Amino acid sequence: MGKESYERYLKAKECVDKAIEWNELPSGEKYLADTMKVSPTHCKAPLLVRAGQKYQGGQTYWNSPEDLNKAILDVIIADQENIINKAIFILKQKESVCLIETQNFIDELQEKVKKAKE
Repeated sequence: MGKESYERYLKAKECVDKAIEWNELPSGEKYLADTMKVSPTHCKAPLLVRAGQKYQGGQTYWNSPEDLNKAILDVIIADQENIINKAIFILKQKESVCLIETQNFIDELQEKVKKAKE
């Protein structure tokens, strides 16, 4: 684990911070009458891919159809507050796991500090 666990935590924390900052854009500073709402026109429809073969040597990756991608984007836009908050919750859970994994590294450092003081 060591230092890498702490670096993973810092990266996870940065992801959470950026997600929250982006999500709070509508309530922050805005130019003129900008609303800072999600713009479906500028969103790229999500592309989902299924992985697996129907038979040996067959096609491995299956892209979702364009019409399904557009429908998925419609669902996201319609329920964006819920979906975004759920996604941020998941990012926060990952951040917490990374922080907990850092405990061993912190314990090692504290032991070194204790020895250095002696």
